[in-house]
Amino acid sequence: MTGFRDGKRAITVLQRLRERHRPLPAQFPANGLLMKIDIFPHIMPRAYFDRLQEVAPATGHLMGRMRNIPVLFDLDARFAIMDRHEGYAQVLTLASPAIEEVAGPEQAAALARLANDEMAALVRRYPERFVGFAASLPMNNSEATLAEIERAIGDLGAVGVQIYTSVNGRPLDDPEFGALFSRMAELDHHPSLRRNGPVLRRSCWPRSGPVGLENRRSGRPGRARPSEPATA
Repeated sequence: MTGFRDGKRAITVLQRLRERHRPLPAQFPANGLLMKIDIFPHIMPRAYFDRLQEVAPATGHLMGRMRNIPVLFDLDARFAIMDRHEGYAQVLTLASPAIEEVAGPEQAAALARLANDEMAALVRRYPERFVGFAASLPMNNSEATLAEIERAIGDLGAVGVQIYTSVNGRPLDDPEFGALFSRMAELDHHPSLRRNGPVLRRSCWPRSGPVGLENRRSGRPGRARPSEPATA
C-alpha cells in the first residue's frame, strides 16, 4: 500500500470502505490486505479539468504544467499505467492547485461539488480500479466547506477529505478552521494534508522552523516541497 507513511492509515482506508459496505474487487483476496492500494494518486476528472481551465488563468496556478500531464485527466492514459501493475487500485485525490487558490468563495464551492461528484462517479463506474476517493473542500468558504463534508462523506461515500497546509497564506490553526476539524473528529475521519506552506502561525513556530514540515534534503524542519504528501 502506498501513499501514507503510516501503514495504519492505509488500513483505515480499507476499514472505511468496509464500513460503507463497498465490496472490494473480486479478483483480489477477500481480506484486501494483499491489494496494492495507492491512496495518494492525483486526478483531474475531465469535467472538472475543463471547468478549471475556464476559471484559472491560462498560465497560472500550475495549469500549464497540468495540461502536459495527460494521465491526470485522460482515463485511457491512466488505465494504461495501472494495467502494468497486477492487483493495483487507487483511492482518488484531486490534483493541485487547491480549489481556493483559483476561485472565489462561491465559485470554489461549485468547483468542489463538481470535483467530488466526478470522483464519486468514477468510483461507481470503475470499482475494480478506484476503491474510493478523498473529497476536496472549498476552504475559502467555511459554510460551504462544512456542507460539502456532510454531502461528500454522507451522500457520496468519500473515505475522507483532502486539504492543504496553507489556505491562501492562512495556516490551519486559524480559528476559522476550527469547525472543520471539530466535525471531522465527530465523524472519526482524519484529513489528508497536502503541503503548500506552514501548518501553524509564524508566532507558533519553534526557532528551527515551521511545525509539521520537514526539509527532505537536510532532515531539518522547514518548508517542504509542495509535491510531497503529508497526513494529519
